[in-house]
Amino acid sequence: MDIVGGWSIDMEFGIYRIPIRIFNPETEISVIKNCLFDTCFSGYLGLDKETINFLNLKKSGTGKGFTVQGFIEFENYEGYVEIIDNEEKSLVDISNIDELDSNLDKRIIPIQDFKIPIIGIKLIRQVSWMILSEQDAIFILR
Repeated sequence: MDIVGGWSIDMEFGIYRIPIRIFNPETEISVIKNCLFDTCFSGYLGLDKETINFLNLKKSGTGKGFTVQGFIEFENYEGYVEIIDNEEKSLVDISNIDELDSNLDKRIIPIQDFKIPIIGIKLIRQVSWMILSEQDAIFILR
C-alpha cells in the first residue's frame, strides 16, 4: 500500500480537517471545504447552509435523528464529493454505498444540512486510513 495523501492534526482543537471538493451534479460548480473527520456522524457529509446555497444543491428530502443535543430534523441535498490533496488534486471519488438501484448515478451522495463541514462514517469507510499518533497525522492509503 502507498500513502497518497496526509494531513496534520489541528493542535488547537485536536481534530483532523480533510479537504473535500463538493460539486453540484447539474452545474458542475464546485467548492472546497476542510471537513471535520468524525466517525460518530453516521452520514456521508454535512455542510453549512451557506455552502449548500452557494452550490445551489438540489434538495432530496428530510431526515430525523438523535444527537447528543437530542432529537433533530435536517434537510438532505444531492452532490458529488471527492477527497483532494493540498494541491487540490483528486485522491478519492466518493460513492453512494446505500443506493441499490443500479440505474442511478452512484456518484450522487446525500449531503446533510449541518452547521459545520463534517465527513461521516459512510464516507470514511470508503477509504483506507492510517493514523500515526506519534506524528499527529492522518493518511490515505491506496
